[in-house]
Amino acid sequence: MLLLYNRAEIENYLKYEDLYRYLKLPGNDSIPQELALEIEKEVIDTYRLLETEVFYREFPSFNIIDDGILISNVLINSYVLSKIASESISVYVFILTIGKKIDMEIDEATKNGRYFKAQVLDACGSVFVEAAADLFMNNIERQLSVSDYALSARYSPGYCDTSIEQQRGIFTLLSEENKSVTLTESYQMIPQKSISGVFFKIHKRDAERFKRYYLFCRECKNRLCKYYDK
Repeated sequence: MLLLYNRAEIENYLKYEDLYRYLKLPGNDSIPQELALEIEKEVIDTYRLLETEVFYREFPSFNIIDDGILISNVLINSYVLSKIASESISVYVFILTIGKKIDMEIDEATKNGRYFKAQVLDACGSVFVEAAADLFMNNIERQLSVSDYALSARYSPGYCDTSIEQQRGIFTLLSEENKSVTLTESYQMIPQKSISGVFFKIHKRDAERFKRYYLFCRECKNRLCKYYDK
């Protein structure tokens, strides 16, 4: 399934505190007004560049195999995800992008030596793609509000014990839906301001537990993770 979002829909989910965190700045109230205005200008420009698309499918049928989830004959390796899946009703797989225009704008700014503009646009892209993902999940959860179901937190390859290589499985599962995002041999997405991942339909009684990240840290087998055995 394909979803498209416009500025008005995404605007309510934009988190300025995350934008300033990406820029390593203390916040709008703690920086010179000229700098705050320049950042706001780039935020407005980013809205102009948005070409947001979400490709996703819900899979009500899946199997837990060892430390992974088998979905339509595609194995996603992750002990953490397999633990959540074991108590879930269905699994959602998604690819989301805000389009290639912002990549082109960042490249153009860098080429012309406008490094601060490029840095702010890059941060905007990262924050906007997460805002779009929040909007996407909120819309699904709103549809579930009259039922006994809710959604878990979302997990992307590269987080917890889900390796970046699991991108390939997600792209395989959405090969019919996805028309805009490509995956390189090194598992990077193009356009760059894109994310992929999975989340789960769960019972509302379990929502508080499964909306928390780092839920299975003590059991996770990723010994290199900074959260391991915390």
